[in-house]
Amino acid sequence: MIELICRLLRKDGVQSDIHVLSDNTKQKLIEVDGTPVTRSIRIGYIATTPFSLNAFRDFRALRTPNSLIHIHSPYPLGEILFLLFGRKMKSVVTYHSDIVGYEFLYFFYKPLQYLFLKKVDVIVATSEKYKESSAVLKKFAPKVKVIPLGISDDWDKVAETELAPKVTEVLMSDYMLFLGALRGYKGLKVLLEAAKKTKSQIIIAGDGPLKEDLERIIKTQSIKNVTLLGAVTEQEKNALLSNCSALVLPSTMRSEAFGIVLLEASAHSKPMISTKLGTGTDLINQHMETGLVVSKKSANDLASAMNFLIDNQHVRLEMGQKARLLFEQKYTAKVMSQHYLDLYKELQN
Repeated sequence: MIELICRLLRKDGVQSDIHVLSDNTKQKLIEVDGTPVTRSIRIGYIATTPFSLNAFRDFRALRTPNSLIHIHSPYPLGEILFLLFGRKMKSVVTYHSDIVGYEFLYFFYKPLQYLFLKKVDVIVATSEKYKESSAVLKKFAPKVKVIPLGISDDWDKVAETELAPKVTEVLMSDYMLFLGALRGYKGLKVLLEAAKKTKSQIIIAGDGPLKEDLERIIKTQSIKNVTLLGAVTEQEKNALLSNCSALVLPSTMRSEAFGIVLLEASAHSKPMISTKLGTGTDLINQHMETGLVVSKKSANDLASAMNFLIDNQHVRLEMGQKARLLFEQKYTAKVMSQHYLDLYKELQN
């Protein structure tokens, strides 16, 4: 998202510099698609937060008198850097998600987060739903604006490479697709339970800490209609999206704050099955319009939704067309970058 905004806004005369942490100790300064990137050496993690001593020096060096800083949060180190060195700069923070499932760590982070959000000029929520449902954002409501995330749909420009045989084999069948990181909040164990109650083939593409657990469940419970593909390339991802019957995102927690993969499915004119979370996912996938929205953690509801779409091809096609239309209206990278350009101009004036 960061690189995408920088690339698109460069056409409107916005010069950007990106600051990140990296394990690469040899090349500090690089260029990504025309945007300079400063990489501070990551020396480790404090709790789950990446940390760098060089970041303090590098961040200070990037400041210019009339520059504007745009931070993506939660990011404790970036918030500390802003409070130390960036408070005189015009500032925007894109607030991606509440802290979910780390109550003990959040107890220590909460004062920093509060001070940071109090000092920034504008807080951007990625959906109206998240703005309304986040206890954190409610405290700063007067300065919260909504700018939905957007993606590019120029997948035809992705460099062509040979597809892995396992992917080519999948493309010859009908299947429902899960695409993303294999993490607890994604609801993948619910998906495996639902798989037992559906006739659909289910393809799980992605990698992550749950992989071994999922493999064990599939093997011990003899779930024959689920295939774990592992990590896929950008080209393979687009091929899987283009050929699937529908995308399934059975997330169970608010950590799924937006669901970029829903936009990717929409861009490919595919219907979606997602869960009601009170986040941006509820706006991207609209029940009985662009797909089906079911109760979280309900294998029965998830299986029923998959079976319904399997049995009703005309409904799948209609929902996919509506999903593409909604994507074009609200969720393209061009729409997102224009909103940020307008916001930057407003702050600078």
